[in-house]
Amino acid sequence: MNDRSWDRFSGILIGVAIGFLAGVLMAPDKGEETRQTLKRRTQDSIGQLRQGAEGFRESLNERGKALLQRSGVTEIEIREQTSEVGPESSEA
Repeated sequence: MNDRSWDRFSGILIGVAIGFLAGVLMAPDKGEETRQTLKRRTQDSIGQLRQGAEGFRESLNERGKALLQRSGVTEIEIREQTSEVGPESSEA
């Protein structure tokens, strides 16, 4: 993971945590209203995290494609790997 991307991702996580704590500590509403507000904000934060993760994934995908194009790779063979699972014999 790129240092710059990690900094952005960790910044988002820290921001979400600080926002959550500030919301709880400064909530002037009653319990039920506070729970509804927290639920909504948490869902919003999760949505933002998902968007950030999706953007990061797309960025990695595009970089990978560009790298493959620069290296001249036109096809990648995908082989299914199977591992044989059986009793292991140990000699003493």
